[in-house]
Amino acid sequence: MFPVHHDRYGMPGTPHEPYLLEAPSGGTLKEFPLSTCPVGKYRMPIAGGGYFRLYPYGLSRWGLGKINKAGQPFIFYLHPWEVDPGQPRLKVSAFSKFRHYNNLSVCYDRLERLLGDFRFGTVTDVMDAIDFNGTPVKV
Repeated sequence: MFPVHHDRYGMPGTPHEPYLLEAPSGGTLKEFPLSTCPVGKYRMPIAGGGYFRLYPYGLSRWGLGKINKAGQPFIFYLHPWEVDPGQPRLKVSAFSKFRHYNNLSVCYDRLERLLGDFRFGTVTDVMDAIDFNGTPVKV
């Protein structure tokens, strides 16, 4: 789940912290949504991927740090192609070209910096440490 509005994905209004999700069958799933950072009433996507490439590094560090300072874990991801500036280029619209290829040349260095600025663990370790004794959320 990604609790944001986006032209291709997202579920605005869903929880932004790990939670229990009630499935239509009545079973439950532990959900760790992709991270967002509160900026006023807006939740800024900050989990990685294109956001990590497109935002200035300082904005990513600030947003992820804000989540940690609130006592919450964040989830971060990158696609392997996002650290490959030499990948083949496809003929696509200017918007898609910007969204897909911008800042590929700096993403690997940013990732190294991020790994030094934060402590990371596995999703399993984080989820095992959370007490999910609340009422499951129906989405």
